[in-house]
Amino acid sequence: GARILLAEDNRLNQIVAEGFLHQLGLEVTVVGDGAQAVSAMQASPPGTFAAILMDLHMPVLDGLESTRRIRALSAGAHTPIIGMTAAVLPEDRAQCLEAGMVDHVSKPVVPERLIQILLRWTQPERASTPPRVNPAPAAPPAASSHDVIDHPLELDLDALRERLHGNEDLLWILLKTFLDSESDTSHVLEGMLSQGEVQRAKFKVHDLKGSSANLGAMRISDASAALETALMKGQGIDSAMAHLRQTLTTGLGTIRFLMSNRSSRGA
Repeated sequence: GARILLAEDNRLNQIVAEGFLHQLGLEVTVVGDGAQAVSAMQASPPGTFAAILMDLHMPVLDGLESTRRIRALSAGAHTPIIGMTAAVLPEDRAQCLEAGMVDHVSKPVVPERLIQILLRWTQPERASTPPRVNPAPAAPPAASSHDVIDHPLELDLDALRERLHGNEDLLWILLKTFLDSESDTSHVLEGMLSQGEVQRAKFKVHDLKGSSANLGAMRISDASAALETALMKGQGIDSAMAHLRQTLTTGLGTIRFLMSNRSSRGA
């Protein structure tokens, strides 16, 4: 019954987090950037939200500045704010704490770790036992590991199923969401780079890095990380972009194959 404010700009990550939190019996309010998170807190009486899950890297207003502004509000002065980011360096954690966050969880989020953190900061003494996720009813998997074992994508469906606690319907929603949202990403990134919009490209590729890791598509995530690093250093951008384009094309093709295979079996 507790209410959580989730600030996350990536749609796929929103679906994963919201679905998991709902399985825990939590109410979730989702916003797409830090400015919306601040507005949600301004419009809410103190105590409305038991905790805030705050992505660090968002457009309009990032998670650190959003946290500082929320801490200045009466409704947000004492609300636990938990940072979420793929970055795991000590300095990142230090920045989170300095801005006013109470804890940090790395992406892709491990469900058991998130449960521990939420219990730590949302008055766990109210519960006699830790919350447990109710897995979805057992069903024959629509695609086995053998469907993708020979594909360069190395999409780890078994790991994704485990992260989703067996929710097969949600798994296929995530695959379709990723396919729909990233089909023209290579062209979009190349357009940004040709126009000199490096900062926008950084946001875009960082977003892709996180969402693909959440999906278990680690080759895409690694290629995205390589381009992100190249953009930060200002060198090796063309080769990193070419590698990402190839990896993403292969990955999206694999997802299309899986979905087509599933449809042909009447799933």
